[in-house]
Amino acid sequence: MDSDMISNIKSQFKALDLNGDGRITLSELINAMGSTGADAGMAEQIFYSLDKDGDDSVYWEEFLDSFVSASEQAPSVENKQNKGNDGISEHVLKAFVAFDTNRDGRITVSELMQGLEQIGLDINSTRIQAMFSTLDVDGSGFLDYKEFAKLL
Repeated sequence: MDSDMISNIKSQFKALDLNGDGRITLSELINAMGSTGADAGMAEQIFYSLDKDGDDSVYWEEFLDSFVSASEQAPSVENKQNKGNDGISEHVLKAFVAFDTNRDGRITVSELMQGLEQIGLDINSTRIQAMFSTLDVDGSGFLDYKEFAKLL
């Protein structure tokens, strides 16, 4: 994980830490995610997956660790000669980590819908579901890194 990615993650953490006290509470996450149209149940699921020590707060180290864990589960960005010199592997990995909001190393149809909405793509849910089904080669109901990479 490079310093630009860590800086980006730090910015995301600060944006979610609404009162600036160095931790994200469930209430802060619900408020932040509510503005994206996500429901409180989804925010709660994400919160408890991030709160590794169970103290009802997500500190910077826990937040960063979830990104590190997700990027470790995805294939590493090997030297760019494997994909040419255009850096596409790094971009795919960054996108995968961004879409995998619950940091479990796989993307659900809901995460795909939210991610596409967040980047401003207005695609109806029927088309997204069809696209998801096409990409989900193994029929697991999730997109792993390799399946997701086909989207990009």
